[in-house]
Amino acid sequence: RGSTLAPENAFHRVFEEPSMSGATRGALRRFAAALEGLGGLGGLGGLGGMTNPSSPIAAVGTRPMRRIRSFASKPAEFTFGDEDQARRYDDALASQVFRPWCEAMVEINEPVPGNKVLDLACGTGINTMLLASRVGDKVPGGRVVGVDVSRGMLAVAEAKAKNARRAPASNGGPDGLAPVTFHFGDACAEDTPWHEPFRGRFDRAYCHQGLQFMADPIEVLTRVRSALAPGGQFTCATWAPIEHQPLFLAVHRALSGPDVNRPEWGEAMLAPFAWNSNGDTRGSHAEGVRKLEDALARAGFDAPDAAVERGYVYFADVDAAAAVVRAAPFFAELIADEGLHERYVRAVRSRLEEVESEIGGFERVDAEDA
Repeated sequence: RGSTLAPENAFHRVFEEPSMSGATRGALRRFAAALEGLGGLGGLGGLGGMTNPSSPIAAVGTRPMRRIRSFASKPAEFTFGDEDQARRYDDALASQVFRPWCEAMVEINEPVPGNKVLDLACGTGINTMLLASRVGDKVPGGRVVGVDVSRGMLAVAEAKAKNARRAPASNGGPDGLAPVTFHFGDACAEDTPWHEPFRGRFDRAYCHQGLQFMADPIEVLTRVRSALAPGGQFTCATWAPIEHQPLFLAVHRALSGPDVNRPEWGEAMLAPFAWNSNGDTRGSHAEGVRKLEDALARAGFDAPDAAVERGYVYFADVDAAAAVVRAAPFFAELIADEGLHERYVRAVRSRLEEVESEIGGFERVDAEDA
């Protein structure tokens, strides 16, 4: 269960985390009260989060007609390389952590049958396939386009789309998906002008947990704006600072501390939460909201609005929670050393107790109540 944390007069929404499959009754542990993120409305908008994560969701109104110079600083570094890592990332985060936030983002900016939709930084396609199911195939012309800079991620996304099209509805497969295509491209690099073939084409656009990794967010948002049809809307989400994400804060401390003693790994875990932090664990919601709204306005979006969302993620036990590190680029090296991995899990348990005392405790919940 969750309650919204948001600045006064910002967009408010209560997030309800669905039950997690395969959980043992009474064995679920609720970590860090909620997921938190920044979100925006103006068209529409916001931020996203995790184990007491917070996430922003940002949306826009009509397509602007001006181009603004970027103010972007050095982007966060967190690589998404080969297909094996992409599959680990998908297994660790896509269904349990990301899908509820994608659903919240799509609720804010709901596509309709026949819409042409862009999913920027589509990753392994979790949001792309959700959008394809919402657009459907009942009205001609509907389609969903995913764009990402990781060929490994795109390979997993393409396989997911192919399998979804083959799955019969009688066996639980989705029915009536809109056509889906995937394209490789750096969101803001000069040599990958992914937006050029799509100028004025899309009715809706989304970017889930991608903006914080991009070298030039103003250029990215300007390209998105140029790809929208008049009256098109854009919604994005990015994590709030890691200090509001208890599990990830514990993972960061475990990796950086003496038991694992890999501060470079701990540093890498800060990258997904870097939208409104200064390369450390600190950052304010108000700063993130202002930065997101400013970026959207400077890219030419009309009346952007951002807010903070909070939700919950459930794990069967501490080992399952610690396994979120499978998404990290260094996981293969960590798991190759059995002793090091055991020390990491013990350190996460210890750091969770430390974080628990800081935030006032976690709750144990029955699976059916999660």
